[in-house]
Amino acid sequence: MEQFMEEMRELRRKIRELQLRYSLRILIGDPPHHDHHDEFCLMP
Repeated sequence: MEQFMEEMRELRRKIRELQLRYSLRILIGDPPHHDHHDEFCLMP
């Protein structure tokens, strides 16, 4: 059970990092580069 909680914590941290990165990119208004096109397809 302890290991499961640790994995969940790790997963939440990764998700939070991803969300932070995306919101930062939106705030900065960074235009999507052509080589990163597949990244932006993930967003609605």
